Amino acid sequence: MKLVTEILSRNGIRETEIVSLIFSVTKDLSAANPASGLRTVGFSDVPLFCLQEADVEGALERVIRVLLTYEASGDGRALPVYLDGAEALRPDLARP
Repeated sequence: MKLVTEILSRNGIRETEIVSLIFSVTKDLSAANPASGLRTVGFSDVPLFCLQEADVEGALERVIRVLLTYEASGDGRALPVYLDGAEALRPDLARP
């Protein structure tokens, strides 16, 4: 939920503008489904889906990725968000 909240905040996206959210999680994150967790705080009208990342040797562990589709206004360019060590995945796009 922290990641989704930050994505929405940094990009000025409202829940009503979201078309769908897809989560992927690494194999080591198996205790909870991020989509189910997000439902506990709302998002009742938003299609949510969760899947497991490909298990790639040497890949960063404990990673949740979010693919958010939304109805954009303006130029429609979203700012990527990397939190809690995930900045290592794309240091060229991560910002403090």
